[in-house]
Amino acid sequence: MADLGGGCGLRQGEIFGLSVDEVGFLASWLYVGFQVKLIVGRPVFAPPKRGKVRDVPRRSM
Repeated sequence: MADLGGGCGLRQGEIFGLSVDEVGFLASWLYVGFQVKLIVGRPVFAPPKRGKVRDVPRRSM
């Protein structure tokens, strides 16, 4: 988690919402399409902050 946050610039909710399908292992990119948010005290999947779906270059870990 620290590598994703520090190395790729992901927010905490985006790290928790990241799935294996969104990691391009061969292309070295991450697709950030969801985050985990608390709504009325319950964790739910939601679009990222301000609805900005983005691709992030993956650093070697």
